[in-house]
Amino acid sequence: EGGVVGSFQAEYHNIQSEKRWFQIDENLREQMDNLYKLVNVKGFSIQNLEYEFIDDAHPIVYEHIDFKARQVARMASTKMLLPLFYLNKKGRKLKSDENRRFEIVLKRGSTNIDTVVHKIPAQFSINSLPDSISINSDFGHYQSNTWIDGDQIIYTRKEIVYDGRFPPERWEDFRTYKNAVRKADKATAVLQKINQ
Repeated sequence: EGGVVGSFQAEYHNIQSEKRWFQIDENLREQMDNLYKLVNVKGFSIQNLEYEFIDDAHPIVYEHIDFKARQVARMASTKMLLPLFYLNKKGRKLKSDENRRFEIVLKRGSTNIDTVVHKIPAQFSINSLPDSISINSDFGHYQSNTWIDGDQIIYTRKEIVYDGRFPPERWEDFRTYKNAVRKADKATAVLQKINQ
């Protein structure tokens, strides 16, 4: 019916660990409330949440979430439209700024790698998958791939953000790149209901 039951495991290294290490000292309710702000999925509910912090020269935060979501996919007649990357809230679409006066400053480079595995219910077959996407720019590199493994759809996403300073006149290039990544993150598989 479009709902999902799943688990999420993440490792945050170095600078990326700062995104989560403040969570360690908070109580469970505060930890959950912070995560609810990051996810824009109907009926998203955290069933279990655990953190582990490795305080070392190379700090790591491990995050484990068991969750349910009431509506991720949506039905269209006998087809189900399944977004493949839905747990990260998408940023807003960037607008043109012909009169921009300030530099574009990307303070810290980072690499984000995601793998999402969807187990498909027995009453559905896979109708179509999104194409692989590769986007290169001076601001970063993005790549996504999707394939079938038995009754699973596997989706991978890698985004490398380059640090640097860019003149205001590069805004349109930056905007084009970021909006292309935002659009690519809407990758959707189409499932077909099997007549039984």
